[in-house]
Amino acid sequence: MQSQAAFGGFRELSGLSEEDLLEIFNDLQDYLCVHRVELDEFGDVLDARLVAWNRAYEQVRTKPVERNQSLRETYFQPELALDFVNRAWHDGVAKQAFELTPSTRDRYRPEGAVVYINVLWQRVGDRVVEVGNDLSELRLLQLQLANEESAATAALHARIVAEERERIARDLHDSVIQQVFASALLLNTVADNSPDERCRSATRDVADTLTNVIVEIRRGIIDVRSEVPSSLETELNDTLQLIARGSGAFFHVTVADGADCEGEIRSNLRIAVRESVTNAVRHGHATQVNVSVVREGYHVVVRVTDDGVGLPAELGRASGLANLRRRAEQFGGSMSITSGASGGTVVTWQVPLPVGEDQ
Repeated sequence: MQSQAAFGGFRELSGLSEEDLLEIFNDLQDYLCVHRVELDEFGDVLDARLVAWNRAYEQVRTKPVERNQSLRETYFQPELALDFVNRAWHDGVAKQAFELTPSTRDRYRPEGAVVYINVLWQRVGDRVVEVGNDLSELRLLQLQLANEESAATAALHARIVAEERERIARDLHDSVIQQVFASALLLNTVADNSPDERCRSATRDVADTLTNVIVEIRRGIIDVRSEVPSSLETELNDTLQLIARGSGAFFHVTVADGADCEGEIRSNLRIAVRESVTNAVRHGHATQVNVSVVREGYHVVVRVTDDGVGLPAELGRASGLANLRRRAEQFGGSMSITSGASGGTVVTWQVPLPVGEDQ
């Protein structure tokens, strides 16, 4: 019954004019386009030509959209796109998800934009239909939810720590302090009854020491508080202190709001900063190094800028930064080393932040 009802609904579309159907097609928020496939002698896809599209497709492209244009010549990462066309052609359907950021120099959105797109490639007869929907707003909501969950987890951890410290404080007050106080009283009694002056003096000194211990414990109980986690900026400054003492170079660290991160990413970020700054001082002979950590879209980006002698002739061996590139790539990120605008070098290390889980 359901399939018959659906079929009947589709038959009703025949009553719509071509203009009505075209308007519905163009008003879709998801972009939709149809490709004519070009095959090689083995039946694999060589290229795909655009034959139809809606208004949303034109809006996601920065270059003019023309009939019969080549996918290979106009798409970002065309070999990857053609692979999905090939899968759809042979398997009937293929699903793709990708993120475009300023660092990828995408051709789909204005400069500086970040877009997360979910794409369905579907074979329909002798054509492949591409349907893409922009999930950027949903991704942002997921990120905000993850941040809120992370903040709630941190608050819960702080409360647990505070409760545990208060329990320890109670135990100190109810047990340890009473025992130390009793020992001090006993020592004073021994001193009062001792016939030897040296013994009395030494015993009273010990009793006074125990009394001071009681005072310090009580002061600690009064001052007990939850530990405050150190900031990323503080950790980076601490990391660079030893380099500063040994080199005499000046370092400046800034961490933008929202650029903090946790776990393995935070640990690798500190290593990236330490290695980059060490290279700037040892190999680049820099006297001033600026370290900035910012959030760009869904990535945390580290830039280390120095006033040194510039890029070495043999970058791979002289820089010692190959391991940092591997560290970035294991998180799906990247690293680049370029010349500074007014000399020196700029090391850029960036990795995507996880969404929907603690970072």
